[in-house]
Amino acid sequence: MGCPDVKMLIGVGSRMTVTAEAPIKLLEVARHLPELSRYAPGNLLCIERRGRPWRLAWIREADAGTVTTANGFVYDRMSGVRLVPAEGGTDTACPLTLERLEYLMVLEFLKCAEKIRPAHLPASRVQSFAPVARAFLQLMDEQGSAPDGRLTERT
Repeated sequence: MGCPDVKMLIGVGSRMTVTAEAPIKLLEVARHLPELSRYAPGNLLCIERRGRPWRLAWIREADAGTVTTANGFVYDRMSGVRLVPAEGGTDTACPLTLERLEYLMVLEFLKCAEKIRPAHLPASRVQSFAPVARAFLQLMDEQGSAPDGRLTERT
C-alpha cells in the first residue's frame, strides 16, 4: 500500500493538503510505520521535548540538511535542532521509531482512559474495558506504583 492510501487511513483525504491540524491515528501509523517514518514530504517525524516524545508532525519538505513540518517549523536533519523559529526552541525533531510511537501511544491511552465514565456506559461496554484495566493495574502493581488496595480489590 503506498503512502496516499495510508494517508487516507490515518485521516488525510486524498485531495487534502497535509496540514498541522490533519488528524493522526496512532494505530494506523503503527500498522504502516515503515512507510511513514522516512524523512519525506507527507510522512511523519517525532518531536521531542526534554528528551521524550511529545507529538508527531507531518513533514512538508525535506532536503539533505533540513526538514520542515506542516506548521512551518524547520529542523536540522542531523541534530534535530529547531532552526526556524529558533527562539524558545527546546524541542527537537527525531525519526519516528517504534519506541517513540509506543511512548506516544501510552500517553494517548492515559488521556483517553481519563475520559471514560463507566456510569454513563452500558454494562457490556464497561466489561469490554475490564481486560485492559486489569492488565494496566497488574503492570502498575509490578512497577510498585499501584494505587492503594481499594482499586485493585474491586476488579
